[in-house]
Amino acid sequence: MIPALVYSRAYGMSSSRGCCEYCGTYNSVLKLIKVVSDDKFLWSDKQYEMFTQPFWSCSYCIYELGRTHTPFEYCKYMIKEEPLDKRLLESGHVRNTLIRKMKNLESIFPQEIDGIYILPPNDLPRRFAKKTNVIVSFKDLSLLKYFRYVLDRDVCLMHTWSDTATSSFHNRAKFWRVKDSRILLALGRIHSQSEFLAIWVWADTRIVSIEFFSKTPVNMTQAMPNKILRVI
Repeated sequence: MIPALVYSRAYGMSSSRGCCEYCGTYNSVLKLIKVVSDDKFLWSDKQYEMFTQPFWSCSYCIYELGRTHTPFEYCKYMIKEEPLDKRLLESGHVRNTLIRKMKNLESIFPQEIDGIYILPPNDLPRRFAKKTNVIVSFKDLSLLKYFRYVLDRDVCLMHTWSDTATSSFHNRAKFWRVKDSRILLALGRIHSQSEFLAIWVWADTRIVSIEFFSKTPVNMTQAMPNKILRVI
């Protein structure tokens, strides 16, 4: 490996602000938690899937979860960043060519993207295991409003972007800058068409599959790796 520093970043437990992903109301203090119960209560399958993964909750919803004896825990985890040896991408394999092209996104979109990483396949769903899992790290891309919006309506970014009805989608920068949305849609196409790459998005404290933005019914698959490799 090329000598380089190893970086570590801790996530979770810290306060954020925005729309609570449980009740949808704005709050100045949010905590990252997840439900840790096999009991689905009165939730739909989609709600159960999302709330048993880390989500941002206000203090009122945390109180209500405790009051109703819904078991939950605060989330805190560490991700180690290590450099990916450049020599590993020097072969003529089409997969490595695609990864090098993905790396160019940092220079093409310097205001939106701040890193390209490889996600080890350990602990990922089986359907991702045969592909190289590439993380695109975004700057200032918050999932808070988007999470609640798609959970309530079961529509994804792909839906809202193509929907011209004013009543359902007032403008194409509803959640982020228009350029961010265009990049996410392009990454969704790469993910669905590539035989070699699976695309993940790093936003807020989450690493989520690009399918969260491009597939319906809405499904949010999160990754919580111990280590990721930065493409340098």
